[in-house]
Amino acid sequence: MGNLVYCCHACNEYKGNYYQPQASERILHPLRENVSEHILEQEDGTLYTLTPTGAFHIAQLRLNRPALIAHRLVERQLQLTRQELLALRQRLAKLRREEEEVRRQEEDLGRT
Repeated sequence: MGNLVYCCHACNEYKGNYYQPQASERILHPLRENVSEHILEQEDGTLYTLTPTGAFHIAQLRLNRPALIAHRLVERQLQLTRQELLALRQRLAKLRREEEEVRRQEEDLGRT
């Protein structure tokens, strides 16, 4: 049961029955290992190996398939869009606070 990790059907097929957690050439367990020590995602969405273990992991699961590269690029764009949206919402909240402050000042000037 310790080898259960959610993955797509293709990755599961490529993994097959291969599970040798103590081997240097092994499939990384994303919940137990720091995958970023072995693999780096490049700007173009492809994965780059940092260690022999990372190279084996990428090769065994065929993680630079075009569909996965496209998915990583879409996810990256979605993350950037979410960050931009958050920044815009924060800016809007600030502008509304400033607008309310200007209205209060105008009301105070109108009373004097």
